[in-house]
Amino acid sequence: MSNDKVEIRALLIEDSEDDCLLLVNELSRGNFSTKYTVVETKESLKEALKYQWDIVFCDYSMPDMIGTEALAIVRGVDRQTPFIFVSGTIGEELAAEAMRIGAQDYIMKGNFKRLIPAVQRELADAKSRLQHKAAEEKLNHIANHDDLTSLPNRFSFVKSLSKLLRSGEANKAMALIYLDVDRFKSVNDSLGYKAGNLLLKEIAARLKRCLTAEDLIARLAADEFVVLLADVNNVEQVSNFVKGLAEVLDKPYDIQGCKLYMTHSFGVAMCPGNGKNASSLLRNADIALGKVKNEGGQGVQFYNASMAVRLEDQLELDHAMRTGLGRGEFVLYYQPKIEVATGKILSVEALIRWNREGVGLVSPAHFIPLAEKTGFILPMGEWVLRQACADAKHWLSCGLPIVRIAINASAR
Repeated sequence: MSNDKVEIRALLIEDSEDDCLLLVNELSRGNFSTKYTVVETKESLKEALKYQWDIVFCDYSMPDMIGTEALAIVRGVDRQTPFIFVSGTIGEELAAEAMRIGAQDYIMKGNFKRLIPAVQRELADAKSRLQHKAAEEKLNHIANHDDLTSLPNRFSFVKSLSKLLRSGEANKAMALIYLDVDRFKSVNDSLGYKAGNLLLKEIAARLKRCLTAEDLIARLAADEFVVLLADVNNVEQVSNFVKGLAEVLDKPYDIQGCKLYMTHSFGVAMCPGNGKNASSLLRNADIALGKVKNEGGQGVQFYNASMAVRLEDQLELDHAMRTGLGRGEFVLYYQPKIEVATGKILSVEALIRWNREGVGLVSPAHFIPLAEKTGFILPMGEWVLRQACADAKHWLSCGLPIVRIAINASAR
């Protein structure tokens, strides 16, 4: 056995000073250096449980309480620390009952033969339990938090928000604020991902400083965050909060020796008016945010129902465009450029038109911006180029003179 004693902090629930000294001496013989505190009343026990202990030893019969009462008090505060009865009055039935409700072992006074092995075993088991608990807590943190900022992630936010909405708090007015960092990609592209990550961490820190303990916050995606104001009075209050939040977030960031001036976009959904569950609130706040981004960013938009209608219309129109191209609903009109003196056609401009089935001609002003937004402008432009070439070939085969064809190309 090593000469270095193992230090332990022990709580002794005992009314006999002599029995305490006998126990501590026996622990010393077993290579333990024991720092201990003795309590014998319920009040002193509750006070002692404010501190951390490696092990608890308890007599069973005491003037102020019995052992099972002491055990209930300890387990009400701490379910992990080993608890061993050391008593001369506890019988087999009482010992079995005590172990059923949370004690680890019992030792008879005057017969300490099992004391040291029991203490060694229980301390080792307690250490193992603590390591297992720490591992579980770490895994739980990883599952529920963003690794970069340590903020709750989407899964955790939805879980917390759903719980809040199911509780009595759901009757209170709340505001879900979805925010996005404008031009964040340019930071990654120009300064690298390390700088981008440092920026996101600083944004997260600033956001946290603006919130109360009742509010919720999460990082949802790369440069997207969400905040829930848990108790608001009116839209004006939310608007003022977002304005103040923007002022905090828009202050310059010192990242790797560079001063970065960022702006932010905000979409807001009010509860219960704009949604009564987590998914609808997030969706509607995101729709409002999308409107701000489409208009250039750096602004605030509160959700209203007409936005969802417009979004549904856009989705339906996008689907109709894609299927319509395959069905031959698109045609090219050619606007000629004519020399006035001779009447000669100098060139033509190819103009796409959509003769939508069941609708008729759709204005380009209605579908071209959506095609640009969704990326459908690329296959549409490819079709225009191929069709213009095919038409030119057909004109040539008909003996018509060759003319220059102008085609409008997307910047994408």
